Amino acid sequence: MDYKEKRKKIIEQKQNKELLEMDEAITGFLQSRKLKNLTENTHDFYFQTLSKFKEFLAENDVSRPIDVITEDVYEFIQRRLDIGNKAPTVNRD
Repeated sequence: MDYKEKRKKIIEQKQNKELLEMDEAITGFLQSRKLKNLTENTHDFYFQTLSKFKEFLAENDVSRPIDVITEDVYEFIQRRLDIGNKAPTVNRD
């Protein structure tokens, strides 16, 4: 593949990321984890955690992965701690 083809492919991928919806991102991530041959328990753990995070984001009007900022992650973790989850549980989630 020459430079122009590579460049075109990279730009298309970048545009696709901008259009990517949360459910598509979660599905893609979970599929990538299956390819790494992780256990079903680990897969379920990722699914549960991402579902909770997705709910939190939706409550804050964030619907696309590209719109997630670091502060969203910090706030999600802080809220988990505020409702009484212990640090090991939050770190696991």
